[in-house]
Amino acid sequence: MNWSSDSAELKKHINAKVPLLIRSFVDRVITRSAEALARARGSERVEREDVIRSYGSHTPQAMRGLLLNAMKEKEIDPADFGFSDDREEKTFPIGEPMTREEIQDFLNRAVTGRLGTCADGQPYVVPLSFVYLRGSIYYHWFSDSGRKTRNIQKNSCVCFEADESTRDHMNYRSVIADGTIERVTDRDEKAEVMRALAIKFPEYATSAGHDQQINEIVRRGFEAMVEAVEVYRIDIQHLSGKKKGHL
Repeated sequence: MNWSSDSAELKKHINAKVPLLIRSFVDRVITRSAEALARARGSERVEREDVIRSYGSHTPQAMRGLLLNAMKEKEIDPADFGFSDDREEKTFPIGEPMTREEIQDFLNRAVTGRLGTCADGQPYVVPLSFVYLRGSIYYHWFSDSGRKTRNIQKNSCVCFEADESTRDHMNYRSVIADGTIERVTDRDEKAEVMRALAIKFPEYATSAGHDQQINEIVRRGFEAMVEAVEVYRIDIQHLSGKKKGHL
């Protein structure tokens, strides 16, 4: 498959904004998508529009800010990437239940959750970053000796919560998940989670803000990250959400 000079240059420019840890992964996804779009047009040549449509279809919400900046530099209309937001604003007098689809969408974009554990009769809640994959919640940790880890070794039953709201709390989303937690030992599953974390939190995929020990692991690359990081999975037994207004 041939690529026009415009399409190849645009993909190179945008990929330069993607964290190095997942750059090759993103490149493969966009390349396959753009070439499939070209073939669907009956062409053996990838054009600039194929690249734009591919990024618009496959870019996670958390990384769209990076692409918006890349588009501004190339004087590209964000609407061409499907980034327009024409949702009708709705308000509600009181909170109401969220649908399953709304809960899943919220968990895919929420950036901070709170994990509640309990051991020896003492509850403990800690904030953490997370990803939602295939109906489970995952988080990662560089240390396996903290209080929450000791708690779940004694009692695997946990409660997870995530929320967002306006400053006056008149508009909000809140999701609660009850379930059990376990450490992930399968390497392929861990790798999938680490890629998802790097996409959702692109800043975490660099050495910025980490201490020296973690910086060394990040610099050694993706394989070292998968080996060094502990990953835990929450298998959800009950999931509910409540919403009010528009966010």
